[in-house]
Amino acid sequence: MFVERIPIEKLKGKKVLVITTCSGTKLGDTPKVRAKAKDMYQGRLFKLVRKLCESHNWDYVIISGKYGLLFPDEEIEGYGDLYYNSLKTKKGIEALKLKVIPKLKKIISDYDNIIVIAGRRFRHVIEELVDDRFLIIK
Repeated sequence: MFVERIPIEKLKGKKVLVITTCSGTKLGDTPKVRAKAKDMYQGRLFKLVRKLCESHNWDYVIISGKYGLLFPDEEIEGYGDLYYNSLKTKKGIEALKLKVIPKLKKIISDYDNIIVIAGRRFRHVIEELVDDRFLIIK
């Protein structure tokens, strides 16, 4: 279901997973730079989502054009925007689905609600899993 705002009061006491995306702004865009995923991404929206999740004690995962589905504490290398550009094609979206869907399927049954804060291209990657527990932020 698409929503304008996160109904925080309705989510109290529930187990919540937030699915968000990587950001173009990173600590670095070369493999020489290594960091946990939650620290690598420096975009404004990503930082807001991270803060929201941490303040409500919600779990979150990150869809990365390069790595697929990441948990916040996974260590990764820096990379450029080439992978984001691959999402402009149906083939690129299908390739990313192969990296994301199996990993996501293993964890979503553990959650009462799943909030998606992601652009249209990234939402296409997970659309086959969306059910009535999902809240998709416009």
